[in-house]
Amino acid sequence: MGALPPDGELMGKLWHTKRRTITATAGVIALGLLSFGGGIAANAAVPAGNAVVFDATVTPLPGNLPSVGFQATQTAEFGDLVQLAGTNRVLRSATVTMSDWALASTYGSTSPTWTHPITFNVYNVDNSGSVPALGALIKSVTQTQTIPWRPEADPTCSTPTAWRSTADNKCYNGFAFNLTFDLSSIGTVPNEIIYGIAYNTNTWGANPIGQPGPYESLNVGLNSASPTTGTDVEPDAVFWNTQTAGNYFDGGGAGVGTFRRDANWAPYTPAVSLTASAPAGACSFSESGDTLTLLADCTTDQTILVPPGKTLVGNDHTITAVDPTGGHFLGAVVQNAGATASVTNLHVTATLATACDAFPDSLAGIRLDGAAGSITGNTVTGLQQGTVGDGCQEGDAIEVRNSAATGMPSVTVTGNTVSAYQKTGILVNGPLAAVVTGNTITGYGPVGFIAQNGIQVSRGATAQVTDNTISNNFYTPESDYACGLIIYQADGVKVGKNSFIGNERNLCNIGRGGGKFGGI
Repeated sequence: MGALPPDGELMGKLWHTKRRTITATAGVIALGLLSFGGGIAANAAVPAGNAVVFDATVTPLPGNLPSVGFQATQTAEFGDLVQLAGTNRVLRSATVTMSDWALASTYGSTSPTWTHPITFNVYNVDNSGSVPALGALIKSVTQTQTIPWRPEADPTCSTPTAWRSTADNKCYNGFAFNLTFDLSSIGTVPNEIIYGIAYNTNTWGANPIGQPGPYESLNVGLNSASPTTGTDVEPDAVFWNTQTAGNYFDGGGAGVGTFRRDANWAPYTPAVSLTASAPAGACSFSESGDTLTLLADCTTDQTILVPPGKTLVGNDHTITAVDPTGGHFLGAVVQNAGATASVTNLHVTATLATACDAFPDSLAGIRLDGAAGSITGNTVTGLQQGTVGDGCQEGDAIEVRNSAATGMPSVTVTGNTVSAYQKTGILVNGPLAAVVTGNTITGYGPVGFIAQNGIQVSRGATAQVTDNTISNNFYTPESDYACGLIIYQADGVKVGKNSFIGNERNLCNIGRGGGKFGGI
């Protein structure tokens, strides 16, 4: 999309392969693609307990802003693909900035407002192709909205049909205002969604009204600034349903009259904000200095990140990993977000369907990746994909690793109790120095579906492994074997005073690194 004039109504447009060029003429109401003014309205108040999870609006609200006219562009629906911020995923409300070009005098109205049913749709995202596409509809909410008339013309404006704002003394052709939608009936949504705003006009929409009305001059507002919360997944693209092939950047090659991706919109995005709340039973924490304390047992459908330099204190509460709506859990239940982090006194478990993943999406209970810190006094149990018997090669109760293969972070793993893990009780992997001591690691016992390992030190790690109780890691097929402690291509491991009970093999030394320990 080319540069836009400061105010006015678009009268025509030219489409080119590389860019979209437009021309504009002021003073004609709702006859073109865009109307102009700049800026977006302030959000409506966010109810207590809700959080803004996406915000492409700007404050303060000016007289008008760029906008897409539905009647003028033969549009039925207009929206965008967004990624929500934070962990709140129960949608509560949407605020949409609109632009009204209709005057009360045109329709002989004495009321300050008029009404019109408008729909807010929420869809899944189909990421199976090379570019995102529209997924299944999650839910549709239609509400009759109250819409203010555009102020009457001020003859002192250079464009006689424009109105003058007392706030900035500027003249505008349209009038910007906010509409709020109650989305509480939609429920939990994924991290990424596509939303669409839809309504009928005289001759366009899902069910055209068939007669003139102020809805012919009602537009959806646009913002030229990046979202302040959340992410516009494709800043150059929107989703659009127009019946005119030439309106699409591809000239209608992918079809018309369907709600689909349309490119070359940068820097413009719909002026929309979304609020959400945490699902029932979601995790909440109190913060004091460098400590985050879990307040109650809770569930999460995505990784909980420990901020840099912070210690997560579980306070003997349990975090249960569950699959998100329409997907499956990915990665660690708890993981560091920076170069240092610690986790203590936390219980972790999982209730998941079977879906095998490779690192970094592989399942782990508590993971420090490329970070120094400590994992102390925690309990991790039942950390597995699906039910006992699934053979996914993941599901490590506690992981300390350095995936970057640089640096040598130091980690202590002490006093933890892990059991019913899927693959490994405690994994130490990559160039790092670890002290693993005083832990109790209990496998399934003799099983034929996976070769568990109690503790693994591997791929350049150096570790001191002492005073641990390691039991019941046993693989019944003769094709492979399970180990209480497996050392694989390590860079020096010191082992002593560990108690081994009921393991198929207690110690598997496949490259111990000469028994050296460059420890903490």
